[in-house]
Amino acid sequence: MSDRWLAVFVALSLGGTACTRACPDPELDNPATATWSPMRTIPSVGGGTSTETTVVLHWSASRDPLPDTYYALARPVVPGDAGVLVTSVHLTGPRELSIELADLDVFLRTSSRLELLLELPDQRGPVRCSHAGGPDSFAIPVTLEFNPPAHTVTASFGAAMVHRGACNVGGPARGDTGSAFAALVVAVVALARRRRSWRTPPSRP
Repeated sequence: MSDRWLAVFVALSLGGTACTRACPDPELDNPATATWSPMRTIPSVGGGTSTETTVVLHWSASRDPLPDTYYALARPVVPGDAGVLVTSVHLTGPRELSIELADLDVFLRTSSRLELLLELPDQRGPVRCSHAGGPDSFAIPVTLEFNPPAHTVTASFGAAMVHRGACNVGGPARGDTGSAFAALVVAVVALARRRRSWRTPPSRP
């Protein structure tokens, strides 16, 4: 293999394995703010009553590169042992999600802090962008601190957890994409050098 073709092979191998990410990630910055609606009594399935309330979550658009339509796809996840049920979540304004909570009053008898996740899907679709590989997904931790006597709530975001889709179908995820190809390139380079050494006649004294 000539040096020229070896260089072409290396360039194609490295270029073909790059897992480019041209789509922006969500940037939900603190400080976040939240408002807490009055408790409402609603009939329960099978008789009796339960309570329902709404927490309206706001965040700044100063660094967030994604449109509001993207956050209409958010899904809240509350730990199963929290005792609080999220009945719905809706985008109700610019950078504003309204989260409906059932039986929050029962939860607040023993705790004032509720932690949940906002799960967000791949950016392609809501945003005109593209990236290599499978769909990405995001989970944004949200902490709500309630003050029942004052009927107020504060909110804060944690660091986003990101899951990157695989860069190759059935292949490794981002961060591992170049390892197999790098090993292949090193092997080809070593083989090419060895072949050149085989063809080079020994020098005469």
